[in-house]
Amino acid sequence: MNRFNPGVTMFFSSRHIQEMRDSLLAIAATEWLFLACGLVLGAGLWLVVNRQIVCGAVSFLKAKGTKPNPTAFCESAMGAAILVLNGGLLYLATLLPSYFLFSFAVAGF
Repeated sequence: MNRFNPGVTMFFSSRHIQEMRDSLLAIAATEWLFLACGLVLGAGLWLVVNRQIVCGAVSFLKAKGTKPNPTAFCESAMGAAILVLNGGLLYLATLLPSYFLFSFAVAGF
């Protein structure tokens, strides 16, 4: 309980914040580099997939004269496939402690 406002509970104390700070400072520079590279590559790949493949397929279906329901189904199926792939990468990143895989998967979501 917070002594200044009895109905409010503190989520983090100064000890918790200090422990988080210390854990972040304990990460090596190469791991930060892997994290940054994973974020950049994951975001770049997501943009390429989204713009080239998904938007290209949807515009092809629209140009072909396909009705909106099959077009929406195709778009949602591609989105679900990407979500499952990134979820698998995220799970793999928890099994093999890898900053690169984790950030790559998070950027892809």
